[in-house]
Formats: sequence, structure tokens, C-alpha cells
Amino acid sequence: MTISTDKPSETPDTEQAISARVLIGLLLLAAVAAGILGYALFIGQGVGGD
Repeated sequence: MTISTDKPSETPDTEQAISARVLIGLLLLAAVAAGILGYALFIGQGVGGD
């Protein structure tokens, strides 16, 4: 998937595309962080409760 610089990009709103990618990345990071935190808390309670 090579993008030639000769042709103009079909999507002129590159800022929206970039912001969308950043938003998706932040959502993925938040989901991963929440999963790790929940997993750590779950294990912590499991070990500490015993």
C-alpha cells in the first residue's frame, strides 16, 4: 500500500483521520490499562484474601 505523493489524497480532511486514529489509540490504551488494572486487582484480592 504505497501512497504516491504525485496524486492528492482522496480524503482532504487528514486532521479528522489523524484525530480519529489518536482517539482509537487512546481508547485501546485505556481498555488495555483497565484490563491490566482489573486483572492486578483480581489477583491481589485473590492472594490477599487467603
